[in-house]
Amino acid sequence: MMLLRRAQRTSVAGLGRRTFSAPTPKPARLSQEVDKKWQAIWDAKQATPHATDKPKFYCLSMFPYPSGTHACMQQRGLCTASLRYDIMIGQLHIGHVRVYTISDCISRFKRMQGYDVWNHVLRTISILQVPLYLAEYVLPGVGTGAVMGVPAHDDRDAVFASHHNLPISVVLADDDTLVASGEYSGLTASIANDKLTAHLASTNQGRRHVQFRLRDWLVSRQRYWGTPVPVIHCPSCGPVGVPLQDLPVELPSLLDPSMDLKGSGGSPLARMAHWKNCSCPSCGGPAERDTDTLDTFVDRCVASSSESLAVRPLAFCRMEARSKACSHCVAPQWTVFFLVNSNAGGGTFCSSWYYLRYGDATNKAAPFTPTNVTKWMSNGGVDMYIGGIEHAILHLLYSRFVTKFLADHHGVPTSEPFKQLLAQGMVLGRTYKSPSTLRFLKPDEIVVDKTDGSVREASTNDVVVTAWEKMSKSKYNGVDPQDICKQYGADVARLLVLFKAPPSHELEWDEADLLGQSRWLMRIWGLVLDHNQATVAGGGERKVLSIPPTYNDQVAALRVALHTTIKKVTEALHETQSFNVAIAELMKLSNRLGSLTHLQGSQDFANALEALVIMLAPLAPHNASELYATLCHVDPSVTSPDVHDQPWPTHDEAVLASAQVQVVVQVRGKTRETLLVPADADAATLEALALQQPNVAKHMDGKPIRKVIFVPSKKPGQHSLLNFVI
Repeated sequence: MMLLRRAQRTSVAGLGRRTFSAPTPKPARLSQEVDKKWQAIWDAKQATPHATDKPKFYCLSMFPYPSGTHACMQQRGLCTASLRYDIMIGQLHIGHVRVYTISDCISRFKRMQGYDVWNHVLRTISILQVPLYLAEYVLPGVGTGAVMGVPAHDDRDAVFASHHNLPISVVLADDDTLVASGEYSGLTASIANDKLTAHLASTNQGRRHVQFRLRDWLVSRQRYWGTPVPVIHCPSCGPVGVPLQDLPVELPSLLDPSMDLKGSGGSPLARMAHWKNCSCPSCGGPAERDTDTLDTFVDRCVASSSESLAVRPLAFCRMEARSKACSHCVAPQWTVFFLVNSNAGGGTFCSSWYYLRYGDATNKAAPFTPTNVTKWMSNGGVDMYIGGIEHAILHLLYSRFVTKFLADHHGVPTSEPFKQLLAQGMVLGRTYKSPSTLRFLKPDEIVVDKTDGSVREASTNDVVVTAWEKMSKSKYNGVDPQDICKQYGADVARLLVLFKAPPSHELEWDEADLLGQSRWLMRIWGLVLDHNQATVAGGGERKVLSIPPTYNDQVAALRVALHTTIKKVTEALHETQSFNVAIAELMKLSNRLGSLTHLQGSQDFANALEALVIMLAPLAPHNASELYATLCHVDPSVTSPDVHDQPWPTHDEAVLASAQVQVVVQVRGKTRETLLVPADADAATLEALALQQPNVAKHMDGKPIRKVIFVPSKKPGQHSLLNFVI
């Protein structure tokens, strides 16, 4: 039978039903087996012909590139559980896990809705690792290098003020109005800011100033593996472009004995004299190569002699009076513009058209052709663009400029690059600071007090300062997704990322929450296995159990619950991308099924359980695929059916309209009427209907209503209560 049938069935305290015990090593091992099994199945389907008659949906993760060293990117067209993937192996962190999980979930959902989906995402988050970040409390390179401390309204300032016993004044109320601010009290922060600015200007004490923060961040990040800037600096001729026949400028070998990647700042290339020193292409005199490199997001043109997706960088010095076509490229009509070492955000400009290249990635003659990108871009650009909020200004600004330029001059079928932007919030990890020095503490420098549960510094036994902050190496609050996948499986990590917070909100990563998601998956496994067992007849054949008429009301309620869940989950995924709401609704349905175990083996129970597994597929694809194969009673030696090939369930409004609940109407605590009303009727509707009943009106006796108490039903089969206090 299926892999997870081998798991030991145990009773977990507090769950109220049989389930798999998630913390034990055996189910964890089997979770990895499920991941590997279905990944192999999806990989094997990569040669499947891609559908062309379905509506298109282009879903793109922002900057889907590896962030670490020795990264490799391979273009592979996989028409599997949803998608075509770009498989990228590098040093990624849980923030990347979040964006790729969201992209993957949306893509799988859209494919099951009948779309021809295109998404460049990671194959599985089990390959991810943690990157390196540096961050300080006050950044000297931002603005003037000084910040205004507001300890009542900023966590970092509050820690600093508390440590140094500084006064803390509250000047902003919860409703965003000023308090304790003299004549400005009661004003909103926006209005007060304008008035204060005008006052300072009128008294010559200050003025409004716009602080521009454009950064050529892809040029300023100097690393060995970046693309060398093809410029030679000559004392006589000045900056001279590397001749086209000498392109590309190749990096020196890592095996070179003079190579030192652990220097103290600057480009490692600047310390390699034999590489840096050269002759000027113009006058032949001694000159030096530019030692700056461009980070991985660099404009490229494709060389005619290159393999598919191989690239040759081309850049011209900003001092050249004219641009040149790339004679190294077989498409000379494409002119490449690039400003080296400019202050105009050149780095951000570099990464502003890669979504077009994806539409024509195997083209060896040009970056892309309008004909080939029309398929995915003609309907207003990328259908959904998913990425971090920190890129929502400059990157989008340049992307719109590039797309509009190419639409005017090179026939790109749209002037807007993206139809919808889904900006995700940051992932935060818990940090611990020494109360005396405010130094970030490593995990081995803290201990948990078993008496009161407080976290203390191991060396001093002082209670540490805790906070939620952006994950970084310097704060020792990073998370390795690889470890999580090994312990719980990829699907549990996906569920936590999607359930813990809406995509646009910050996510506070707490590994204690993983156990809850793991237990929920195991409860679904218990439902599936118990249902299958209930359908096995004496001879081993399958049968569908008939339900006694006494359970008709419960069956009807189950149908209503199923179609309500389908409607709410579909709305959450399609309209608002509220993955946490979708998972919560699926949890409600699984709880409902868990309370109706006496219906296991029936057709209605089977329908609800199958729909639950299908709707689980975008969220936890590996387990959903195995669960669906188990429901289909497939022999392991036979090719398993893929749940992602099933159509997305649709709700029936007629079933929802048939749902009714009983409402007991009381006057001064005594029952006077019982109403049967639609399940979605609100309190105001019920109040108006109740007052129209003769027996209720009689006992109201024309007296004014002092209070109306409405208690809705909390469980299926329970009645609601409406009480008039007079």
